Amino acid sequence: MLVLFFFKITSDVYSRLRRHLGRRGQLATLIVLILNNIDLETVPVRELGSALEELVATTVKLPDVLHTELKRVACLRGCSMSVLMNSADLGLHGRDVQERRATTGLKAALTTGSHRHV
Repeated sequence: MLVLFFFKITSDVYSRLRRHLGRRGQLATLIVLILNNIDLETVPVRELGSALEELVATTVKLPDVLHTELKRVACLRGCSMSVLMNSADLGLHGRDVQERRATTGLKAALTTGSHRHV
C-alpha cells in the first residue's frame, strides 16, 4: 500500500533532485531510493531554517512501510519527517568522493527501474 507523503524540501534539494529527473513521477522513485540507501538513524539532522519562501512543498507516494519507518525515526530523533527527508538527501550528496560513486548506481537504478522495494 502507498501513503501520500506531503513534505517541504529546500529549494536547493529540490533543484538537485529535479536535475536527475525527466518526468515528475520519478521524484517519488528517487526519494524512495534515497531513503532506502541512507541510514536515517545516523544521518546528520539539518534543520530547514525559517525562510519559508525557500521551501518547496510537494507530495509523493511512499510505500507504507517506508513512511512508517520515516515517521518512527523522525520521532526518535526529535525532528519532522520533512527535516529528516532533507537531511537524507543532503547526507547522500555530502559524502566523500568514494561514496558518491554509489549515486551513479542510484541514477542507473532510476533509469532502469531496478531499485529495491520495501
